[in-house]
Amino acid sequence: MGGIHVSMMPEEALAHCDAVVIGEAEGLWPRLLAEFRQGRMQRFYRHDGFPPLTHLGSPNWSLYDGKRYLPFHCVETSRGCPHGCEFCSVTNYFGAPTVRARRQRWRRRSGGSAPSRGGSS
Repeated sequence: MGGIHVSMMPEEALAHCDAVVIGEAEGLWPRLLAEFRQGRMQRFYRHDGFPPLTHLGSPNWSLYDGKRYLPFHCVETSRGCPHGCEFCSVTNYFGAPTVRARRQRWRRRSGGSAPSRGGSS
């Protein structure tokens, strides 16, 4: 289990699952899955610091085909927030201002379809 709630309250979440991912999951999934297959999954998985975002690939939009999941496509281009609102879970967990970009340029495909990497717009 993972997400902001789990990351902020991992012990509570652990009452409802076998393992929790604290913080960002990139880089942890291969280890978690390997340990699961070997029957030695840990209870907690977390990074030391923030994992890099530069290696993330392009979204596989075909996963949405025929699903009627969302009428639009979202692309995450950064994480964190430049503001420091005291009520916000992002600020409380990551600190503020904390913004990390994927360092990729996105452009809209002709015809208004989902964005793709590269080019300029």
